[in-house]
Amino acid sequence: MIGRNIEVTGSANKSLVGIKGKIIDETKNTIVVVNGNRRKVLLKKQIQFAFTVGDKRVKIDGSKLIKRPEKRIEIR
Repeated sequence: MIGRNIEVTGSANKSLVGIKGKIIDETKNTIVVVNGNRRKVLLKKQIQFAFTVGDKRVKIDGSKLIKRPEKRIEIR
């Protein structure tokens, strides 16, 4: 996820909707986004966000990602 440009598309906290930026850090519970000089720490459980992969827009509910990034990797 680090390095992806995202946009917050939904949140119970309406002041977070519309925040855009590049993910510069991620923890179990948060995503840190930077846009210019502005840095914002977002709680995953509070947001839904979207980003583009190729020509597709992908929407994700942040609460589904509440794990350490390395724990989300599934080895089969």
